Amino acid sequence: MKWSINWDSRMLSATCLDPFGDSWGSDAYEGEWKMCNQQGDGTCTPWGMDCYGNEDTATKCPLDFGGSGDGCQPPNLITTLINIALNPGAVDEPMYAGQAGMQNILLLCALISVPILLLPSHTSSPNNIAKLFTTMMKKEDMAKTMKNTVLEKSLSIKLLKPLSLY
Repeated sequence: MKWSINWDSRMLSATCLDPFGDSWGSDAYEGEWKMCNQQGDGTCTPWGMDCYGNEDTATKCPLDFGGSGDGCQPPNLITTLINIALNPGAVDEPMYAGQAGMQNILLLCALISVPILLLPSHTSSPNNIAKLFTTMMKKEDMAKTMKNTVLEKSLSIKLLKPLSLY
């Protein structure tokens, strides 16, 4: 199963080409190349639609995903992400069929997650914070006491006179 979208192939499928030109039969298109009747302006889409020169991308696209390009042109990612929250259920440039429904499910999951993330956990309850603060203060007091003891001992050692053994 392929996990990425070949945008070159999708965009080529909505492009009018000369059936006798160099680009006809290119490996860039992943579908089957079909000759059209050449009733329009003499060009065809790779999947066999006659082109007349006034069609938009959605008309020439063999996919039926909706939106202004019907799935044959890449979406603006920033706009897509913003619209998930601001305009749920509406996808201007869908990448796959059913994208609007999937985006609504993801938005619902996000909305449910936010309150859960804001709930206090066991480690951040007021009692645990008070215990942590008390422990830190005790350690700080103990460190001060040790520092003072070391200083006092070092001073007392300097003040002692050497003993004379004779």
